[in-house]
Amino acid sequence: MIEADGTSYRKAGAMMLINDTGQYFGLLSGGCLESNIMRQTRRCWDNQQGDIIKYDKHEEKVLAWQWGIGCCAMVNILLQPVHTNNYYLKRDAAALKLVPSSSAKYVGCLEFTDHTDRVLDIVTLTRNDMSKPLANSIGLRLGGELPEYIALSMLAEVHAGLENANGLYIIGVLNQ
Repeated sequence: MIEADGTSYRKAGAMMLINDTGQYFGLLSGGCLESNIMRQTRRCWDNQQGDIIKYDKHEEKVLAWQWGIGCCAMVNILLQPVHTNNYYLKRDAAALKLVPSSSAKYVGCLEFTDHTDRVLDIVTLTRNDMSKPLANSIGLRLGGELPEYIALSMLAEVHAGLENANGLYIIGVLNQ
């Protein structure tokens, strides 16, 4: 979900993964939009192109809203076919290629170490070629799996890195 205006069950940043057998993980609404989203997703897979679909409570022609949704919102949902690692490897390789000449004070990758190693192979760099140590996989273990929790864990690690802090508990209360 890339935009939500009004009261909706989920907010911008919520994600849903739909595989080719129709299984889905995560929800973008209270369940009322998912079947339509799945139909739209099939079209996205067929033509291998992303699309943005809009559901607007104020547009009466949208059938999903006529079913008595418990929200009063407009939501935009980005549909994007997920390809194998080829696309992401190229994108990440282009970014990592800039690191040696970068003045960045902190460099991190969201992906796991094996993905980053494949990316480094593409650009013929090693971790020693990096101007800064490469934090990988970035993020502190704060718990949660939603995008906002992942972003918070990443920002917390970056902040700790910039401040030369260890990212541990201030007091041991949570360890007990």
